[in-house]
Amino acid sequence: MHTLPTHPAARARRGFATALVLWAVAISSIVLVSLQVSAWRQAAAGREEVARVRAKWAARSGIEAMIARLQSETQQSQPVGPGALLKALADDAQGELAGCSFRVGTSNLGRFEPGAEDTGALININTMTREDLMLLSGMTEDIADAILSWINGDSDTSFTMYNADYYRGLPHSYVPRGKPIRSLAELELVAGVTPDLIRGEDWNLNGVLDANENDGNASWPPDNADGVLDRGWSAIITASSSFNALGPSGEPRLDLKSATANEVAALLRLESLQADAIVAYAQADGATMETLISTDLNTLYQQVLQQQQQQQQQAGGFAGTIRGGRNNRTPTVRALTRDQTAMLYDDCSIGPPKSGQPGKINLNTVSRETLNYLASVDPATADAIIAHRDSAGGELTSIVDLLDIQGMTTAQLAELAAKFDVRSSVFAVTSRGKDAATGTEVEIRAEIDRSRLPVVIRTLIVR
Repeated sequence: MHTLPTHPAARARRGFATALVLWAVAISSIVLVSLQVSAWRQAAAGREEVARVRAKWAARSGIEAMIARLQSETQQSQPVGPGALLKALADDAQGELAGCSFRVGTSNLGRFEPGAEDTGALININTMTREDLMLLSGMTEDIADAILSWINGDSDTSFTMYNADYYRGLPHSYVPRGKPIRSLAELELVAGVTPDLIRGEDWNLNGVLDANENDGNASWPPDNADGVLDRGWSAIITASSSFNALGPSGEPRLDLKSATANEVAALLRLESLQADAIVAYAQADGATMETLISTDLNTLYQQVLQQQQQQQQQAGGFAGTIRGGRNNRTPTVRALTRDQTAMLYDDCSIGPPKSGQPGKINLNTVSRETLNYLASVDPATADAIIAHRDSAGGELTSIVDLLDIQGMTTAQLAELAAKFDVRSSVFAVTSRGKDAATGTEVEIRAEIDRSRLPVVIRTLIVR
């Protein structure tokens, strides 16, 4: 039996159909693979995002741990000293959560140092004099004057090159605030101030020697790969420290301008005449807390009474109404004890503390090197302060403790009290959260302020 030959057209149709099937299979395979790749990528992206979310909230847990500790210690009626507080913060600086962990601290030379940074250990830029500023590395007279002009306004400085008109004339114009600088980032807006001066190698101002800050790159960010974090001015100055509106017990300071003598006597355990003298002085123009340290209380009282007498005489009043005691003599006010002076300075204020008032330097945490940038503090005094602080284990309880330094006078103490304190209000925290499964890390940098209660987060940066 013979098979009829296949017509060429039929063979062509079968070949076309086979090719069409193979093409369809290939296209389907490509589509399937693309869908699988896309699904894998989406799943991977989803896993990465979930990991980042876990790491972020782990980092936030570190911030909350610091807040909880600061809130608790601030509310204690018998507060711990600065050294004990920093140790307590370090003890809470690491933690494990479900599938993730956090750690709070800084690192340098490959060593992790747990805990928070005390901004009170630095000099607040808003309190520095021109002489202080000139001690900073890379500072020029023009830059120092520009900083003072930015803070105080043009009218408070004879230097006018960098006035408001200068900033308005820049390609991206702005106007200086004429108020205290709020952050080191704002300081970079001042004419002549460059990021490398403020940041050094710490380009993100997180207090951590990151990999890109130790790779020898001379351009961005510049570093020398020596394993040491050069923090520039940020190792010495801050704009974050804040005056503490609370006393050591966590209660608001008593405003002597509005307080009654009975309230002052009860708080400080004073005689009624001592309380009268303090209130009378506090209500006088130009009264300062430092004068209450440097000048005998009886002398202040006599001065206030004389001023009142002169004012009444000028007003035609009867001066004799303010005189007390026999023979028209005012009674002598007993001097405050050292403990009473300490309580007065630590628990009271003249006028309500201003919000955002620049903080003083914490004697318990400041380094000897930082004191070199205060022109008004001579090296001998700085050495004596550090030696006395170290002999007390970094636990000075009041600025009045400096009277234990040989040769320290109340006048010298008053000058130091205007610059120094023994407690801090604002702490900078770098918290890193890590997802255990993927190793994904998220960093949060926060400034925590306990100058008032409740404790608040002033700034928060997530990286």
